[in-house]
Amino acid sequence: MMQDKENVAIVIATHNNAKTIAKALNSVTIGIRPANQVVVGDNDSQDGTYDVLCKLLKAEPVTIGDKVGLPPEFSGELNGVPVRIFRKRLSTIGHTLNAALQAEWQGVTMFGFMDPESWYTPDKIAQTIGVFQVNPSIACVVSDCDNHHPDGRTERIFHQSFDMQRFLANYSYDRNFLIRPQVFPKLKSGFNEQMPIRDDYDLLLRLSEIGLIYHIPAPLHHNTVTPIDDAARQLIDQCEDAARKSAVQRRGKQNE
Repeated sequence: MMQDKENVAIVIATHNNAKTIAKALNSVTIGIRPANQVVVGDNDSQDGTYDVLCKLLKAEPVTIGDKVGLPPEFSGELNGVPVRIFRKRLSTIGHTLNAALQAEWQGVTMFGFMDPESWYTPDKIAQTIGVFQVNPSIACVVSDCDNHHPDGRTERIFHQSFDMQRFLANYSYDRNFLIRPQVFPKLKSGFNEQMPIRDDYDLLLRLSEIGLIYHIPAPLHHNTVTPIDDAARQLIDQCEDAARKSAVQRRGKQNE
């Protein structure tokens, strides 16, 4: 296992991810350099996602009033790594991530965010730590990835080195990135809770305005690709466009 002085916390928001969350959690609690702690906020899943989380952590049912059910929050361990879970009423993923970020973190030096339908490679955290240690001015680290399609096909996604204008024109990354916690006071807020999707794009655009985003040219995580319908694609396009417009407005004010 890699030795360093970093304290890495992984934050995940789930919503109907019962089929993939175990693989996601195992990927960040084992490997060359596992996380130091993990928090998972469940956004009112209806497919048994929270049941899977409780089973992984061996959480027992509790009695609240005259009802017996799973605990609304629980702390346990998975592969020796502390993991905290909680469930909440349905809202946006951004709201759930912000709720997780408000947990009582102990000495965190790096936050990693993870899509619950993805999984990290064993060296993703280790390689990210190496980048942060070389250049303290870096605010965020992203990477290439492998996309796994429903037909069994694996597609390797290569990105060009980060360029602000290119990023403003097209969101090519995803929710699997790591940042330094010092960026939050400069951002003055976390994820945009008003956005139903692409709150990660909005956050990365704002991050790019206060620090460097570094791209590691290696596939350091895997994504499960799920089909999306026309309505979902339209919503994605609308949210990406809103994030771009906000970024352009901020840059205009900075140049006044």
